[in-house]
Amino acid sequence: MFDHPDFDAHESAHFVHDPASGLSAIIAIHSTHRGPAGGGCRFRAYGSAAEALSDALRLSRAMSLKSALADLPAGGGKTVILAPPPGKSPALFAALGEAVERLGGRYVAAGDVGVTPDDLLHVATRTRHVVGIPSRSGEVGGDSGPPTARGVKAALQIRFEGFIFGARTQHHLHIRRRKIAYFEREFRRGGFPSQRLGQVSLGAQDA
Repeated sequence: MFDHPDFDAHESAHFVHDPASGLSAIIAIHSTHRGPAGGGCRFRAYGSAAEALSDALRLSRAMSLKSALADLPAGGGKTVILAPPPGKSPALFAALGEAVERLGGRYVAAGDVGVTPDDLLHVATRTRHVVGIPSRSGEVGGDSGPPTARGVKAALQIRFEGFIFGARTQHHLHIRRRKIAYFEREFRRGGFPSQRLGQVSLGAQDA
């Protein structure tokens, strides 16, 4: 695994298999340098175990970067669950909770694609190292989807505004470069004295 293209000094990767519940999962811990590795549990039908491992390694590293950028006292981790044909079940998530508990707090589970707050309730029956379970009014927790969507919307808006600003700036710089080139060309041809450079007016065709 150490020569895997998505391996990036990960601290550990745990392969979980529980035949009774149908659970097959990979828990990747990229870093606990800043604190417990936090990351969601993704439930999807992977084409192969190799594909699932790539996802776990790549996403756990991304979580380390996100936590560091947000200056959170947390590292990065990720769980990927290879969806069994029967689909989800309380027993499957309870078994996942047991696997998380065995890590002793080095990893804190949360929701992700295919995993709901109700699913996490079953994880919470076996471990306290889980966040995102349904919350009562005024409490922290619950579905992370809505705030994630708001964050993505804000990021896209900033990106769009930055694109508009960048396009306008590029346009003005392009015009200025053309004006400078025009002045240099005319000066070399002797079209006007150098002391009158600042007094020359350009038509629209020259801009």
